[in-house]
Amino acid sequence: MAKIENIVGAFDAERPAIAADFTAYIRRQFERIVGRYDAQSLRALGNDWGGDAGIWRLVRKFSRHEGGRPGGALSIDAVALDRAAAAYARAQVQGFTAKLSRKLCDLDNVAIQKLDGTTFAITGEIGGRFVRVEQTQVLKSSSKGKPFHQWPARIWVDGKFMPEAAFKRLTTRSCPGKIPRVRPGSCRCQ
Repeated sequence: MAKIENIVGAFDAERPAIAADFTAYIRRQFERIVGRYDAQSLRALGNDWGGDAGIWRLVRKFSRHEGGRPGGALSIDAVALDRAAAAYARAQVQGFTAKLSRKLCDLDNVAIQKLDGTTFAITGEIGGRFVRVEQTQVLKSSSKGKPFHQWPARIWVDGKFMPEAAFKRLTTRSCPGKIPRVRPGSCRCQ
């Protein structure tokens, strides 16, 4: 019988797509901000507060001056960006799989099916009832411009939609105390 803990490694395949989302977001924001501000305004922007200031503080970590001198044209440091994107993707997958393991600890006969690029379904059984969880991956950014992935889910039990709170009551009744509290980033799901 496959349990959710045994198949969370399958989500490692999502890392390249998540890293690509992160890289594209940073590149988009870099082009937008560098196109909007001159060099002197960019220096001031790093000490400012507001929408573009927060985004610039994130994006400038991946920028470099051509020739290594201040005043040169700015460009993306691809090596630093790729390294950060890989770390970001690893952290996002670890956090998501920890949450998924906590939410679906009771499922038996678990199977994962990819529906399209960012949507997948997890099916299984709990107490003789068929469960289908459709999970979507969405890139968002905070009010400070920091990117993050959300993983909204829709849960069906025996073909009927069930809110997550009702599903939690169903699962905690069948495995009390089995759902561990996991801090984001502390998961060792590899």
